[in-house]
Amino acid sequence: MVKIEVFVVTILLLELVVGSLGCRGGQPGPEDTVRQMFAACEAGDLHKAASYMTTEQPEWLIEQQQGMIREVDIQNLDLSVISESENEATLKAAYDIEFKGAVFNEFIIKQHNTQTVKLVRVNGRWLISDIVETD
Repeated sequence: MVKIEVFVVTILLLELVVGSLGCRGGQPGPEDTVRQMFAACEAGDLHKAASYMTTEQPEWLIEQQQGMIREVDIQNLDLSVISESENEATLKAAYDIEFKGAVFNEFIIKQHNTQTVKLVRVNGRWLISDIVETD
């Protein structure tokens, strides 16, 4: 009897997981793309962060930014969907960020950001097309 109950519970959990993936065809959604981009920034991998954007970033710019910023710490990331269709999405991103870096002298910048993030689906993959500061 216990084996049957465990089997039924396992099947129900699998259906929940597969059903939730099925909503997006197993593809990451726009929120996942934004989270991954922020995680890449926090890890200091600006090349990877740029791979989540629709516009290609010049190599010299990425290298310059990577040389200026030693550490990025993002806290309290809150994403909310403003709108989402099959090929476009708009999210609101609110978070606290702290930059530590050195150009001529070490500096620390702490701020709270609220941004509107626009995404488009390109070849089945969500990419960030625009990030705009909001109040």
